[in-house]
Amino acid sequence: MKDESVPRDGVIEFRLVNVTTEEQQAGSQYAYTFQHQTDSGYRDLLSTDSTGNSSIVTTHEPSEGFSWTFPVTTDGFSLDHTMCGDVSTGKYRFVYWGIDDPAIAVRFEIVR
Repeated sequence: MKDESVPRDGVIEFRLVNVTTEEQQAGSQYAYTFQHQTDSGYRDLLSTDSTGNSSIVTTHEPSEGFSWTFPVTTDGFSLDHTMCGDVSTGKYRFVYWGIDDPAIAVRFEIVR
């Protein structure tokens, strides 16, 4: 998968789409995290409220799914979440863990 670049003060969008010909299931739309790549590996940067989300099942027909759009600012990716550090230029990934293992991760880079 090709890494994507997004400028700080830009907007980033992620989509999870059912590309099969049969319905598929996923968990909560809010079962995700943002991680920042450091010299010692990826570090969680954003915490979502996952209370009770593990029991949520969402059914997606073919060509349906989730879409997430976030502002990319120094303070974080959204006003609705608790950030565990500032957002600076560098490499990140968006991880959706609302499906059976393994989770799905998309890498991206924040540039000036």
